[in-house]
Amino acid sequence: MGNKLLVAFAAPSVAGYCLAGSSLLARPNTETLRGWLSDEQCAKGRAESGKFTATNPDCIHKCVGEGKKVVLVDPVGKRV
Repeated sequence: MGNKLLVAFAAPSVAGYCLAGSSLLARPNTETLRGWLSDEQCAKGRAESGKFTATNPDCIHKCVGEGKKVVLVDPVGKRV
């Protein structure tokens, strides 16, 4: 009898926690980023020197073609 009573009270509590957790997941933080795509190597090098300007498109095509990672350069947030 004691176990049935425990289950009767525990089940609604667990369901409540699951619903509360899922409502947190339903509201993601959204952020709009504006910038341009570049290859990681060139973008990091320019960012380290304080430059958040576009890089040469020919260079980007070459580097991406060689397998370098593509990144987004955000000049407003000053981040890569």
